[in-house]
Amino acid sequence: MKKFMYILICLALLWVIKLSYDVYQTSGQLEQLQSDLHQSEQNNANLNDKIVAVQRQVVPETTTTPKNDTDNVPVNPAQAGISAVVLVRQQLELIQFAIQQQQYIYALEKINSLQQSLVQYEIADALKHSLVQALEKDKISVQQFVSNQHTRQEQFDDVLKQVDNALEQEISHQNLKPAKSESKYFWQKWFQFESVERPNAELMNRKLILKEVQLRILLAQQALSYGQVAEFKSNMEIATNRFKQLPDENSQKLAKQIEKLKHLPVLPTPKLNATALLG
Repeated sequence: MKKFMYILICLALLWVIKLSYDVYQTSGQLEQLQSDLHQSEQNNANLNDKIVAVQRQVVPETTTTPKNDTDNVPVNPAQAGISAVVLVRQQLELIQFAIQQQQYIYALEKINSLQQSLVQYEIADALKHSLVQALEKDKISVQQFVSNQHTRQEQFDDVLKQVDNALEQEISHQNLKPAKSESKYFWQKWFQFESVERPNAELMNRKLILKEVQLRILLAQQALSYGQVAEFKSNMEIATNRFKQLPDENSQKLAKQIEKLKHLPVLPTPKLNATALLG
């Protein structure tokens, strides 16, 4: 009996060492995630700088002209020496760049602005009409994409909230009940009773496992928002496998919910149809 206990303690220590190593690896990934977020903020700042630069190039300065009745009339792009098609293409590229940077509100505002300003461009009426229709479809596509992303965000938040609650319960040292399994034979109850009485290494390290699952779900959520399919599936697979190691009933329920999230399709970033009309 003592030999068995020694073996069990050694296995538990090895498990703790393995989990400590996994936590060390996930901590490194968390630092990388924070670095990526910082880089994203810098990209957003660069985007704003580019927006200001483009607006300065496109919008003519009216303060240098004397005030008259034509002050409020927009300058015709042809008069300014700018090709109308080139100008529209530049604005579409700016909108697409904003979408890729997840600046969806700004992108929708620019689509509305471009739709309203198309009347002042000297382009063929047929092309102008097609651009208006294409921009309307692009606007609907972006709105649907944002709505779907919001729905997924709520699903992930719900699972993360349940993981947080499980962590709080672990901190409070609440009793954990193993998941119930149906027994087909009367002698299985004896073995089940014996296994419950044994110290369970997974329950002893439950808090570490929950912490890792929490980090994996956050990484998967970020990968999903950026359309990184392989990274998303990898983190969700690890989170599911970690939860399956826990025998308590609540963890098994959460594992099933994570399994559903794992099969969410990765939505591609919307592409502007209006760009194709300009060749």
